[in-house]
Order: sequence, then C-alpha cells, then structure tokens
Amino acid sequence: LPDSNFHSIRLDYNGALTGNDQRLKVYLDGVQQTLAFTGTVPATLDSANGFNFGGLWTSHDVFDFDGYVFEAMIRSPVFTPTEATDVEAYILAKWG
Repeated sequence: LPDSNFHSIRLDYNGALTGNDQRLKVYLDGVQQTLAFTGTVPATLDSANGFNFGGLWTSHDVFDFDGYVFEAMIRSPVFTPTEATDVEAYILAKWG
C-alpha cells in the first residue's frame, strides 16, 4: 500500500470450498476485497514449491516488499467471522 499507515491484511484460504471467490478471500483493515483471478485457485497447496510470506517472488532472489510485518499467524481452520474481528481489533489496538 502506498502510504505510511498501519494496515491489517488477512488472507483466508479454504481448499474444501468451490469457486475462486470462496477458496481465497482477502481482507484489508477488516473489509473484504474484491479479487480478480487468473486461472483456478487449487484445492490443495503445493508444498514442494515452498511458501513466501511478506513479499512477491519476482525472480529467484528478489522479493518486492518494502515494509515491516509486525504480526504473522498461520492457522487451520480459518477463523470464524467473530474470531477474525476479535483478532483484527486486537492487532489494530496493539499496532495501529
């Protein structure tokens, strides 16, 4: 994001659901974002290729990310809406 403000970004992935818009959801400051997809979000993640957090892998040694990650959490299963709201309120109160 092109500003110097704190933001909460949450991604929810659930491969058991059908349709890209159900399998992958992104929330910015608690508000669900509209996504444009190219291809299909897979039902399972490919663990052979690793997982990148905090940047976009554009080549073998380049991660285009200029900022800080203050809190990170990987959880299964995804949060319920109430849990997500509670966690985002906690993070915004702590860091925002």
